[in-house]
Amino acid sequence: MTIYYITRTWLPSNTGGSQMRQKQVEILKKSGFNVVIVTPNFKTDEIISTKNIISIPYKFNRIYSFGERIGIYDDYLDIWFKKTFKYLKNIITKNDIVFSTTGGELATFKLGSLLKSTIGCKYIVHYRDPLDYSHIDGRQLDDKFHVDRSKIEYKYIKNADLIYTSSKIIGDNLLKKYKLEKSKIKVNYFGYIEGIELCKKQKRDFVNIAYAGNMSDTQQPEILSKAVDLVENKDKLKVEYVGNYAKYHPIKLCKNSFTKLSGPYEHKKFIKYMIDNVDVGFVSLKNDYLGACVPSKIYEYINLGLPIIGALPDGDAKKLIEDNGFGFCHHYSDLKGISDSINKMINDEELLSNIRKNIINKREEWSMEYRMKNIINDLQNI
Repeated sequence: MTIYYITRTWLPSNTGGSQMRQKQVEILKKSGFNVVIVTPNFKTDEIISTKNIISIPYKFNRIYSFGERIGIYDDYLDIWFKKTFKYLKNIITKNDIVFSTTGGELATFKLGSLLKSTIGCKYIVHYRDPLDYSHIDGRQLDDKFHVDRSKIEYKYIKNADLIYTSSKIIGDNLLKKYKLEKSKIKVNYFGYIEGIELCKKQKRDFVNIAYAGNMSDTQQPEILSKAVDLVENKDKLKVEYVGNYAKYHPIKLCKNSFTKLSGPYEHKKFIKYMIDNVDVGFVSLKNDYLGACVPSKIYEYINLGLPIIGALPDGDAKKLIEDNGFGFCHHYSDLKGISDSINKMINDEELLSNIRKNIINKREEWSMEYRMKNIINDLQNI
């Protein structure tokens, strides 16, 4: 049995999404599966085909992108889909599995669906993110025009043998919108990629709260500074923004006597820096639609053993932090609530210590190795 792992991004891409997919494939191989990566070749016009990868040429086409928006094409990757389907239909057998992932694109699902219909192979759907321009509980990510994609999404997932989602909200939304078997839809939280060795925290006279990671209008990490402005006693508090802050102007306005900007760091240096210097991890998303997503930095903070303060929409991420006792979480608009939680963290050393111990005790359950166990079992018995 071979798993054909369909993904838009692969090496040498170093995004969070591609890193998670690379770890998934590593775990699948360790579990005894033969895995072949199927991905676009963005670099050259040649087909790359080896034992472990099939890369079909693709160049971005504005006509197809616009055609997707107005409903002429199913997806902006339709050109790539046609070439790839033609290539794979002569290789894949009915005993194989097509594992189609998405970070928002539909062509990966279209490919898996039509290969199953043509060949009779098993077909797995894996949502890392919701389909681009889809509606979650009536919400859209932004107000950009795009035709409704519900019918076309349903067309290409309805014959899937299993559907994995990265949040319960995505799964529940699929069940509300479409006539799908409930038993086919399963939630798979990704978890952190590689475990690290934790050392005992040095006792300090202050608590350093850091936002670490991507900085943009979607996250609006400056929410942290706005909440800190409401904290009366700042003597025990330091604030830090760790990452590529240079291109995000609002962060530069946050710098003061107790706020520091640092990074970006290569990943190993980032891990060491966070362990040595940070006591609490801050995470934010300023969009209710994104309640369907769990930011990867939450898993990173769990791996680092850091108590978490969240400024998030209602959804899986907020519930994950609260239900597991990993810290405090409030709606991103509740600056007073976020400020009160910061107060608790900086003024109650025992509370902070207990949250940290709780995270460390549950930490192994949030590794990707652990989170993949159910998927491995499903694939072995499909």
